[in-house]
Amino acid sequence: MDFAETSVVNPMTGTRIELLDLNAVGGRLRYESPPGAGVEYAKHVHLHWEETFDMISGQGEYQLGRDRKVLGEGETVVLPAGVPHVHPTNHGSEPMVMEQTIVAKGGSEASIRATLGVLFSLFDWHGQGKLRRNR
Repeated sequence: MDFAETSVVNPMTGTRIELLDLNAVGGRLRYESPPGAGVEYAKHVHLHWEETFDMISGQGEYQLGRDRKVLGEGETVVLPAGVPHVHPTNHGSEPMVMEQTIVAKGGSEASIRATLGVLFSLFDWHGQGKLRRNR
């Protein structure tokens, strides 16, 4: 993906993701989610990525391993490599703004670019109604 567009909006949830930085060891994204946007991601694991989420405003519910917690305004959570997790998502009544920093151990800019390309594509497909959640 060439990232000519550095942001994507999921029309079904209203969440906007903006690519702030992309480099050989990771990147930084900004999320803006309206009240009650809900879960954007399924539980997943990164073998070689550490993710840090900084809550700028609002709050988000996340899962790390089996524990579910709430990340509040001004707080930070680190989701280490190798641990199943769900990113913080807005289940509250206020807008949520957070930034995500990705640090990939042993990755390359090409692999990071490809992974973020999948993320942007999934949001696009979800917005077009091409994806369904089976729970």
